[in-house]
Formats: sequence, C-alpha cells, structure tokens
Amino acid sequence: MHLREILLLAAPAAAAFGQSPGHNAVILDNPCPKKQAYFGHAVCVLDMDGSGGSEVAVGAFGAGRAYILHDVTLAGRQGGFEVLSALGQDSCTAAQYTDQFGYDLAGGNLDGDPLDELVVGVPFASVGPVERAGVVYIFRDATDPTPLLLRALDPTPAWLGVSVVVGDFDGDGLGDVAASAPKADVGGFQAGAVYIFFGPFGSVPRTVVLPNPAPVDNGNFGNHLAVADTNLDGLDDLVVGAIGNANTAGIPVAGQVYVYPGPIAPSQFLLIEDPLPDAGDLPAPRFAMHVAARGEWVLVGANRKDWLGIHDAGMGFSARGPSLVPVDLHPHPFPGPSDYMGFRCVVADVVGDPALDLTFVVMGSRRELVTWDGNTPYGPPVRLRRILPRSGDHFANGFVAAQLVAGGREELVVGDPTYDLGGTGAGKDVGRVVVYSYE
Repeated sequence: MHLREILLLAAPAAAAFGQSPGHNAVILDNPCPKKQAYFGHAVCVLDMDGSGGSEVAVGAFGAGRAYILHDVTLAGRQGGFEVLSALGQDSCTAAQYTDQFGYDLAGGNLDGDPLDELVVGVPFASVGPVERAGVVYIFRDATDPTPLLLRALDPTPAWLGVSVVVGDFDGDGLGDVAASAPKADVGGFQAGAVYIFFGPFGSVPRTVVLPNPAPVDNGNFGNHLAVADTNLDGLDDLVVGAIGNANTAGIPVAGQVYVYPGPIAPSQFLLIEDPLPDAGDLPAPRFAMHVAARGEWVLVGANRKDWLGIHDAGMGFSARGPSLVPVDLHPHPFPGPSDYMGFRCVVADVVGDPALDLTFVVMGSRRELVTWDGNTPYGPPVRLRRILPRSGDHFANGFVAAQLVAGGREELVVGDPTYDLGGTGAGKDVGRVVVYSYE
C-alpha cells in the first residue's frame, strides 16, 4: 500500500500543532436577504467586466439566483452587484425560484476574449416534461439578458449541474465546461455521469459523456469536480468524485476519485481510493465528499471517516501527479468526534510564498481551517481557529481561493449558506460569504 501518514505523533510539543495564525476577515452579506436563500452555497472569483478588480459570484440556490459582487477586496465590497436567474438579469424583489439555480458556479474564459464567463448549474430544472433533468447556463457578462443554455440532448432526471467546472480539456485554447449529472442512469443504475461541453459554444456544442466506470445505485459519480494539469503536460485534467461508489476491494459506499487526463477519453483515467478503507465507517466515510486540484496536487476530503476510534473525525488526503501515488493521509492533529474534517478542501498559496498549500475545512462544532504549508506538506499544520461566531452548520460549503489583493498570499473565500441573520424567523439560512486571509 502506498501511504504516508501526515500525523507526526512524535512531534516535540503539542503547541507545534496548535498555532492559530492571525487573520483578516471581511463579511460579504446577502444583498437580497431572504429566508432559506442559502447565499454562499457556491462561490467563485472571476473578472467579467474587465475592470481589473475582483468580482465574487455567489450562488443562492434556495432563492434560485446567483449574484455578482463587484470589486471585492480585504476592505470589503467597493462596487455594486447584479442579480442573475434563469431569466437573465433579475431583481431583489422577484419571487424565489425552486429550480436550484446557483447550486454550483464556475468562472473562466470560454471564448478567447479578455473577459471571463460565469457558468451556473441548475440541477432541478425541468427540460420539457422531464423534471429535475438539470441544465447549465453560461452568462457572457453580468448584464447578459440571454444566457446560453447547455443541456443533455436526451434529458433524464439526472440532476445535471450539481457540480460545474471550466477547463481546456482538448488543448485548443478555448475553455470547455464539465457538468456532473450524479443521478444519470448507467447500466440500469442511478450511478451518475459527467457531461463535457466543448467550446466554441454554438447552439449545439460538441459533447462527450463520461459514465460512472463502476456503476452502482447512488454512486453519485460527479458529486464534485475539479480541474488541474496534474501530469504537467499542458492539458487540463478532470477530477471526478464518486462518493457512493464501492471501492475495488468491494466495500460498499467507500467512495472513489477518477482523474481523466486531457485530451479526455471515457476509458482513460487514473483511480484514487482511500488507502485505509474500513467497512466500519458507517453510514459511509464520504471519501470524495469534496475534491480540489491545482498544479500537480489533488486533494480529497472524507468528512465522515473514523480515525483513532473517534467517530466522524474525518480526514483529508493528498496525491501528487503525474502518478498520483502514494495517497497521503492528513488527519487533524487533535481529532474530535463529529469534526467532519475534510468537508471541503482547496489547493492555494495562503502562506505567501511560491509553494501551493493544502487546506482542509473542519465543519463540526469547532469550525476551523487546517493548512499544511506546501514547503513542508508532511509537517505539522497550522490551524485558523478564530472563525467568525454564528457560522452555520454548513460553514464553507462554498470554498475557493483567489488573489483579491495584488501580490503575496491568496485569500480564502468561504460561503456560509446556513448563517442565520437574526435568528430562526425571516433571517433563517439567509447566508453570507466571509473572506479570510492569513496574516
């Protein structure tokens, strides 16, 4: 078994693990606060207007909307905002929608011009008589009244758009869109598939479908996607989580991760599995609850995995291209019950040097961010424990890193969709976004 355990039980002092670095935090409130909007369920950072400033896109699937917040810095949001729905531009006063528009978001350049486009997943959208078929919208700019619609040519109740990413998967210099359909039928099982829509985007873009290679009911192939050039060959690779798959040892719902190198072909992939599979991780370890990738790194979260006899302590894993072996274990240095470590993860330079760092989210009662410095990825982590009070029980559901301030370290953009604005009444689950930066 290829495994490195990043625990360092023989560390000289617990204080080495207990660092809680100072940080800055900026709150981005829901500009259209409504009950159960879940603002922050998805977040991404992009440049749609060419101003050079950073725009933060935020999904609020409970309201059926996405928001573009302009000129976000560590001083807060300096610009205005736009409201987007399946109708194009919208307003705060319109009724909430139920198609889950904004469940996931991705930003990237799809047409070669200097500006980014926004990709929005809508997994509960109906296509004709087919309910919950799911669709994906592409907004060319924040004022786009007629977004481009992507859908399966033969729609089924597949929930297309649960996860969306942008990458160049064929090397033509144009961005492509990958969208998961985790309830797609594969061999008679509701096992999941991923649709890749290749640019340039006309009325019917070229499409390749990646079916779950190990189909099983509720395999949820595509529950989360990520993109990186893990083998450093100049082509983007697609990382696909399958949280409900059995592993190759036959343990049900052990979870798997598939990495498809570009140019993508359905039969060509590398497999990442839990190096410590345990049938006793009930109801499931949720290996691949979240995946993240950048450079040659792939991170995998397993937030319901037991560790050292502690139920639902959770843990993170990392692998490095091009081989993606060994699979390294990143447990919390002081694991606790129901920590749910690995609920989310990201690869980013949050320390402020050329190395990429590895950050995992602890979502349980002691919410925190745990980061391994990329210069010492097998040494003790640092822990950002001073998370803002009243953070919700799905803290960091939306979780990305971005360069909001020129130069130096990157910031962590953290969606907090179950944040309650003033209690359990009209302010329940309004949501917010918090930008954290290590000092």
